[in-house]
Parts: sequence; structure tokens; C-alpha cells
Amino acid sequence: TFIFYEISLEKKFNDFFYVDLHWNLTNYNSNLTNFKDAYRASTLVEYHNLKFHSLNNYDSLRYACAHAAKDKWFCVSNLLDIHFLAMKFNKEELKKFAKDKEVRISLFATYLITKEEHYELSELISSFEKFYISFISKLFQNLESKSKGLNQINCLNKIIYIFHELYLANSIIDLIVLFIRTFWHNLPNFIKFKF
Repeated sequence: TFIFYEISLEKKFNDFFYVDLHWNLTNYNSNLTNFKDAYRASTLVEYHNLKFHSLNNYDSLRYACAHAAKDKWFCVSNLLDIHFLAMKFNKEELKKFAKDKEVRISLFATYLITKEEHYELSELISSFEKFYISFISKLFQNLESKSKGLNQINCLNKIIYIFHELYLANSIIDLIVLFIRTFWHNLPNFIKFKF
């Protein structure tokens, strides 16, 4: 549980159910609300006579931004989630939230797609970040989904992946987790299965 932060569960019965069960919000947790605090601040949601906890709007926005950044703004639907969540806050609140790198860079990546002035905060983004986010998001939005993550077949994609992970790291703990995850993913499968 130290290296990974979620497990995905699927059940196909009448309607399709897909649940991400998290014990951490994302790979890079040093800037995010810790899981216990996020759970305490969560809202109770009822759906088809089922009650469950969901992140509040603020933590949802922070999580969506961190998740989209982790995926190199690959999935346009994640950027739309950010768009709709960002619209629930005024511009001053968004500027305050943008002190977190994940929020700042993902709002900018979303702005590149939507051109929505409400969360256009380019004055808070460095020239390097503008270039980097524009380049990486465009590059990965044009790749097939199997090219995402550590299992890519392309060596250049692996180098970009590692650089991107280093860019997202917010602390020494994030860097240690990155090193362990990268090491684990690059082990041959016959060794992994012995653990």
C-alpha cells in the first residue's frame, strides 16, 4: 500500500459499476489534504438507495487536478471535470487554491482546452510551466491510451514519464515513492510474482 494508492473494482450487473477504492488521494500527497481529513470533510451522497461518502467540492477539485496532472492531462474528460468543479468557485477562491502546484497547472491545462476566462490564471504560471503543460498535454492527448504510464513501448515516452513524475514531486517522500514505483514497474514479472 506504500507504492500504490488505489485499487479499481468493477461489477457488471444491470448497470455497469466502477469504483476506485483509495487509501490515499493520489501519488503525490504532500500538497493534498490527507485521507482522514478529506474523509471528515466529505459529503454524504445517496444514489439508488446507497449512501456513501464523496469528497467535498474543494477536495474534489484538488484531487481532479492532481489526477489529471499525474496523467499528463491525457484525458479530456478529466479536464472537463476540472472545468465543472472550477465553475463552482469564484476567481478569488481559485487564485487561493492555485498556490498548490497541481491545481495551478491543471487549471492552466484545462484553460488550454476550454479557453474559459473564469479560471484563466496565467499570471500565476511561469513561462516554463506554460510551455511544458502546453507541450506535454498536446503530446499525450494525441497518443493511444496504451502509451500512457510506465508500460509504454516507446523509450522517449518513458523518459518523458520519469521527467514528468519528477516535476510533480512536492517532497522527498514523493521522490522516494517515485523511485520505488519506477523500480517495481521495471522489475521482470517473474520476480514480482514471487512477492
